[in-house]
Amino acid sequence: MSQDLKQALFGVFDAVQKNAIKLDFGADPEPGEAGQSRLGGRPDVPRDFEWPRFQDKDDDSADANRPLTFLAQVNLADATRYDTEGLLPTAGVLSFFYEMETQEWGFDPRDKGSARVFFFEDPATLRPASVPDDLDDWFPDGQAISYRNMVDLPAWLGFTELPEEVRRTNPLPVPLTDIEWEDYDAMREEYGAPSEGDDAVTTKLLGHPDVVQNPMEAECEMVTRGMADGAEGEEISQELRDDIKKASRDWTLLFQMGTDSGLEFGDVGHINYWIKKQDLARRDFDKAWLILQCG
Repeated sequence: MSQDLKQALFGVFDAVQKNAIKLDFGADPEPGEAGQSRLGGRPDVPRDFEWPRFQDKDDDSADANRPLTFLAQVNLADATRYDTEGLLPTAGVLSFFYEMETQEWGFDPRDKGSARVFFFEDPATLRPASVPDDLDDWFPDGQAISYRNMVDLPAWLGFTELPEEVRRTNPLPVPLTDIEWEDYDAMREEYGAPSEGDDAVTTKLLGHPDVVQNPMEAECEMVTRGMADGAEGEEISQELRDDIKKASRDWTLLFQMGTDSGLEFGDVGHINYWIKKQDLARRDFDKAWLILQCG
């Protein structure tokens, strides 16, 4: 890679880099106050909490109304010092659930409810939940969570679709599509971001997603408008396509659960909880949308 290209690429990195909060997992958390950050175990919830359930859209049997699996809870008072952009609440608990039996992809509006995010403002009001008797996929042995900052850059598949304003203000001497994955990944590491070649996909709050198939922002916008992914070509007017592309910039990654968690999604895949920036600012976490990607 030429020095001119390297310098220009680092200029683009400066424009698109984000702070991510990496989650590391340790031994079982010590008993303590309600709302401790942890992976698995029993979630801490308010007294009137109703365990979320999802009606399998392809199953009419009595067993199709399934309880979601509790994945993790984040005590935001622990994580806030690493939130350098001030995007998350500074206190409270975020609790993440997903229906693990069907493992919906998030491509279809009917997947709504297969993943949920709850925000509990006062951890002192929480207590361990009772796990539904019909929940098979749950993890009784929780793991403690710790946090650290991570410089995050777009995955190579996302980098090739940079916003027009970034391309305009940070021109490269070659087309984006001419930059090979190996060269891009080497420059990511030199800049201080993790390699995409690592075996385990990182679990993190905020930052950029690890992309396996395609960027997910437009997909989130389409499906939350009631359009199943795959409605392409003549079914979408150019005007609507342009509007979706513009609106997709409002979506940001809230939480990515990767393979380093020890959980498997699809074929060694990972899940991404997305939220619109304005909904994040309003703390309206019920508007989050999940996309599953795997190899």
